[in-house]
Amino acid sequence: MNKPLSLWHCLVIQSLLVLAVSFLTYGQSASPTPQGSPQPPPTNSTPQKSGGNDTSPNRTERIGGTAEFKQILVVDHIESRNKTTFSVVPAKDIWLDLPTPIEYMDPIDCDIQYECTGATFELVQVGKPDWSSVETRLKALSELPMTECYEVENDYENHQTQYRCRFTRRITFEEDKFKRQSVRVLNKWRSVLKDEKILAIWIESGARVDSKGTPLEKLSTTRPIALLTDRNAYLVLEKVHPTAQFAKEIDVNGQRIFSFKNALDLKDSIGNVMRIFNEEIESNFSSTPLLARRATDVQQLDGELIFKREKEKSKVIGREFWLSSLSDFFNSAYELSTYTVKWNSSDNTSFGSSVEHGFFGKGAAKTFGSNIFLQIEHVFLISSDGVNYRENITPAAQMDAYLTLYKKAVDDAFKKALRNTCYRRLAGKGQLVNGTCEIRGDVQ
Repeated sequence: MNKPLSLWHCLVIQSLLVLAVSFLTYGQSASPTPQGSPQPPPTNSTPQKSGGNDTSPNRTERIGGTAEFKQILVVDHIESRNKTTFSVVPAKDIWLDLPTPIEYMDPIDCDIQYECTGATFELVQVGKPDWSSVETRLKALSELPMTECYEVENDYENHQTQYRCRFTRRITFEEDKFKRQSVRVLNKWRSVLKDEKILAIWIESGARVDSKGTPLEKLSTTRPIALLTDRNAYLVLEKVHPTAQFAKEIDVNGQRIFSFKNALDLKDSIGNVMRIFNEEIESNFSSTPLLARRATDVQQLDGELIFKREKEKSKVIGREFWLSSLSDFFNSAYELSTYTVKWNSSDNTSFGSSVEHGFFGKGAAKTFGSNIFLQIEHVFLISSDGVNYRENITPAAQMDAYLTLYKKAVDDAFKKALRNTCYRRLAGKGQLVNGTCEIRGDVQ
């Protein structure tokens, strides 16, 4: 199995903001269309389902005038969105892969919306005469590097407006590609599929991007589109429940880099220390070997720094690290790297913090705590010709070698910035203890 090149370094959190899955609703899968039942017309891929006079799967059902749920075939929804225009155009030379493993199946933007309640994904059987036309549509989507781009507000990060783009991929089914909540979705389907063997799944995912469509952060959420078994083919019907159910907990699992002790003016002290640390981080990331400069084309609010090295020869990867099998192909290793650095504050000293225990949003613009946590995400794409960039190359051993090199380079840059801030720039107020700079008193 190919390994994705999105680096989650040892010093960072795996997911800054993860909705507690306990409040999400996952319903029973719909039964496949029985043999002999009316089959869907090939033009719209809308298999008939029982219930009321409206047999179209793409509808909103109402009870007593109140919207109960919206439902739509995912493939139809993707195609309808692709007809819209937006100022950010999907990149044509960048190929992203699905998260590995796939852990969450939800509406794509569910990870950043307070009122997202998740969705149920039901299987609707496609008649064999119609599968060829449906498969052609799926193939067209999965061969595009990226599809629709749009603007969305991130409720969990100070309501920051972000650009996102999506993509569709077909994957051969393997059990170990799915973990956590996505396994529960699969198990619901298996109760309907009985002894049918899953062969392939079409899945949508996405990334946060800049104004040019360059990926900044890969998304952890995925959305199933279609399913192929050894006997039948199915489209996925998504039912989204609009009733607001707020997340009860947000996990912050990362390295605590600063801890303030006895600060009388905590807010100003945090601001002054983070200004110094940001200067050190920028200095180290822009130096050899990373050579990543501060992004000027992406809005960065309080608590966030973005660095880029775009379509230039990598100085992290040296020829001595290339395998002999790649030496002819890789005359040069070009990289497209983005580093997104985020910091958050909390009144909790542990790696796990929740809303009830004083987790505060990105930065310290409004609320703040005495402990600062850091996340760094690196999205890395590689090219042999400086034109087409991908997350994966073969052999996997070469990819692992590159990951190791970048992990060390990022770790070195981070640790140097932290040491310089704590010892050289804070004039005796800071002391490193188990990777955390403990700061006593106010910092002017």
